Amino acid sequence: MPIKCLLIFSVALTLSGVMADQTYDMQKKKECNVRKREGSSDVVKIGKNQEKPMQTCKSKCLKKEAVACGYNEQSRECTIVYSGGLKGIEDATGQNKGKSYCGELVDVDTEGESEEEVEGVTEKKCTLKAKLGFPYDDPDGAEFYGYHADMLDVTEAGDDWFVCSWYYTDGLPDWCTYENSDPNGDSAYVVNFDDEWKDWEELTEETIKVFNAAGRSFVFKVEHYYFAENYYENYDNFEDHMNAATLWIDVTTGKNKGSLKKKGWQHPTSIDISTHIQKTNGNWKVNPDYEGIFTVTVDCNKNCKCTATYELP
Repeated sequence: MPIKCLLIFSVALTLSGVMADQTYDMQKKKECNVRKREGSSDVVKIGKNQEKPMQTCKSKCLKKEAVACGYNEQSRECTIVYSGGLKGIEDATGQNKGKSYCGELVDVDTEGESEEEVEGVTEKKCTLKAKLGFPYDDPDGAEFYGYHADMLDVTEAGDDWFVCSWYYTDGLPDWCTYENSDPNGDSAYVVNFDDEWKDWEELTEETIKVFNAAGRSFVFKVEHYYFAENYYENYDNFEDHMNAATLWIDVTTGKNKGSLKKKGWQHPTSIDISTHIQKTNGNWKVNPDYEGIFTVTVDCNKNCKCTATYELP
């Protein structure tokens, strides 16, 4: 008898017709078109040492020419269903993207289902939007010259294995999205020089959205990226260790939407504490007194009323 992806761990969702006012004529759910025979499936445990377990599961399915596979993020089990002749595996869509894969997806009419059942195609409930960037839209807005890069990652409290960040863009958790203002960017990055060198200037920012945060807690971690050395330290106004990025977090849905702190958060800076120390042999090392890391933990109740707590390590 047919086995559906829903039994394997998740259901892929898609749209069929989007009205200008963001209502939907009809919802479509995508299910796997799979026939499971006796002894035709395996369950493989993905080891803790695998940094991208969902991608590892997908790779195993492709290698074994499966017709469908699913990954259980709680048990770290990869279920592989065989039938042969697979040319490629399609990603599930919607809120289960990156969590379940199928050899063939078919549309199923779900007209009449509740909004909760098709939530993946409507606006997510209790969405957090985090932006790590700078309070200016031109590098010349930076107070000091030089280079400064900070990076944002998000984990669910109590589960630091699944990380939402640039580094994991090939296998993001299903509760988030990641975007950088520069398609090739990997951080919130500012390069500010005198106008004579304006062509070398850069300014990028990171944005992470966290979905369905009601009743959950998430940890937003900002970490400074240390370059190989403290460049141009003897030049006037090159104090780039002061150009820290700012983290803003907003609740963007529901009656409690708004900013959790309008001014945002930064890691501490001091004009007298640089990012690097020069050793007697002329080489550079990271200054242990530079406080380049902080976290903001956001706790949301079931009504999406959220509070934020700032901490230094």
